[in-house]
Amino acid sequence: MRWFPCILLCLLIYIEAVIFVRVAESIGVLTTLILVVLTSCLGISLVKSQGIKNLLLIRQKLADGENLAEEMIKNVALVTAGILLIIPSFLQIF
Repeated sequence: MRWFPCILLCLLIYIEAVIFVRVAESIGVLTTLILVVLTSCLGISLVKSQGIKNLLLIRQKLADGENLAEEMIKNVALVTAGILLIIPSFLQIF
């Protein structure tokens, strides 16, 4: 059971590689790489802008003495999204 996350990660990487190759065969390697870079840049800019917006909201609620639980959950989701953007993915297309 301890090896399950590692096996799952390796399986995901294998599936990603197969899909990446199939997309590259279909539309071309250069086009595929351009799509990966563009979608990553777009996603990272969205995560960055939402993160800054959320940090400003946390600062405001902290100054007002309000509960920060909802904003912390949003931050965890943003960090997770940022980590997932590091790995290029065509899995969502298919």
